[in-house]
Amino acid sequence: MKIKGVLSNTKRITGTLVRADDAPMISLSGTLRYTSSIPTYNGVYSVTPNSNEQVLETQGLKMRQDVSVKPIPYFETTNDAGGYTVIIGE
Repeated sequence: MKIKGVLSNTKRITGTLVRADDAPMISLSGTLRYTSSIPTYNGVYSVTPNSNEQVLETQGLKMRQDVSVKPIPYFETTNDAGGYTVIIGE
């Protein structure tokens, strides 16, 4: 069996259960509910790259928002030799 139907903006789902040959069987009506036993990630959602590996332990967890990766810190200054000194990272 498969379900054909429409989800409206009233959070109701309606449709028809049909056999493989598309012959209607019964009507379907109900309220759409989302339930999940997947735990939510409670760590940081913003990270700045540095010289050490960083792992956000998100595997198998539900995320509340996107992860933001900040730009790598970059500093540039003149030096006594007439050139530039560049610092990348921390």
